[in-house]
Amino acid sequence: MPLLVYFIARLLITKRKQIQAMALTLLAIGSVIAGLAILEQTAGIELFRPESLATSYGGDVRKVGGLLGNPAYIALALAVIIPLAIAGAVNSTSRRTRFAYIASFIFLEIGIFFTVNRSGWAGGLLAVLVF
Repeated sequence: MPLLVYFIARLLITKRKQIQAMALTLLAIGSVIAGLAILEQTAGIELFRPESLATSYGGDVRKVGGLLGNPAYIALALAVIIPLAIAGAVNSTSRRTRFAYIASFIFLEIGIFFTVNRSGWAGGLLAVLVF
């Protein structure tokens, strides 16, 4: 399925403006996912969690479910989007857009931190180091 999505996107997205629009859309979606992870971990508000899943690791550390149901999936989705924020910050021409990309990057990293998932933390770090 991901390969099919890749080929469809490859055929439909042909101009630089379309690539930038796709990157901004992915950053907006990632910001929503990160915001839900932060909200769920700090306030304990679980908007999209089935009753059958465990809700905590123990103590006051909650198991974030968010829209994707698993903290590892949330961290993976956010780690994949981080290079887009870095690329936007590096390539932006105005201070306002650069600040927006940097703020998005920080927000995504905080979202990964609040998933309390070590592999997600490693993915967030590798996204920065490899890019």
